[in-house]
Amino acid sequence: MRIALLALLVSPTIAAQTVVSTEPRNRTGILEEFTAINCPICPQGHVVAANLLAANPGDFIVVGVHGGGLSVPSGNQPDFRTTWGTSLWSHFGVNAQPLGIMNRTLYNGQLIIGRSVWSNALGATLTVPSPVNIGAETQFDQGTRNLTVNVEAYYTAAGSGGNDHLSVLLTESDIIGYQASGGANYAHQHVLRSFLSPLWGDELLNITQGTLEQRTYTFNVPLGWDIDNCHVVAFVGEYQGEVHNAVEVGANNFSTGVRDERADEKPLLYPQPASDVLYVALDATGGLANMEVRDLSGRSVARITNAVGATVAIDVSKLAGGTYILSVAGRAQRFVVAR
Repeated sequence: MRIALLALLVSPTIAAQTVVSTEPRNRTGILEEFTAINCPICPQGHVVAANLLAANPGDFIVVGVHGGGLSVPSGNQPDFRTTWGTSLWSHFGVNAQPLGIMNRTLYNGQLIIGRSVWSNALGATLTVPSPVNIGAETQFDQGTRNLTVNVEAYYTAAGSGGNDHLSVLLTESDIIGYQASGGANYAHQHVLRSFLSPLWGDELLNITQGTLEQRTYTFNVPLGWDIDNCHVVAFVGEYQGEVHNAVEVGANNFSTGVRDERADEKPLLYPQPASDVLYVALDATGGLANMEVRDLSGRSVARITNAVGATVAIDVSKLAGGTYILSVAGRAQRFVVAR
């Protein structure tokens, strides 16, 4: 069940923003990756997407949209089809996989593009100023399995014409199941599970500079979905068209937070490289203490919630050696574990 509560604020002086920045920024890239479990070359697309995530922490989001004839499961194969995914495949005329759409924007005259140009399309996207910033926070009740998502959209510049729309969806990663050319125990990432908003979003009625709009969504997370592997993705764009900006946040009690507008430094991580414990100095982030660590494939390997203090210690003793990405307070920073 999805419930959307609308609150239109024509001026930020009426109610202050809490999870969204008011400083102008460029776009975040969002790839809708069209894929299928019985597609033998789709893992190649998954690798391209994972590499782009690793190279652009905090600036890139992937939503895996399963569909088409090769997504039909047999035997014990997982069924990742959704009504929303089927509608997206149909609306955009997707007839093969792996393919993708970057911010629902043309690249070299093409909307649906192959994996060989995803990197170039993302690079072009990240240079475009966005008229709107998005922030989000999530609250999850373990008993009822009700997920509440608060989303804020702040316009740092006027919108581009017609009224924009806000879309909110839920993905899940690390789902183990069959994948052609990947075997029976393939770890599926960023799988579209459900839209919390209507498929084409909720209309934002005022898109003038300085406007703050807020929405709240609730969703009952089905049993069997691992909330710790779920993420909420929110994006704002034109109706069925170009996406101006997007944000992703963990579903189990996380927040983008508001970055310190007076400081551009990232949270201090030490020692580098780390072996047993990684320390995170939160002074520059306003003390927000919800953190997530991902490996370079985008898999979540550690989460810290409700930590208190100016410095937080993260146990990395069980992590394999390599490079990881820490997300905290809307920022992302790499660190290295040495073995």
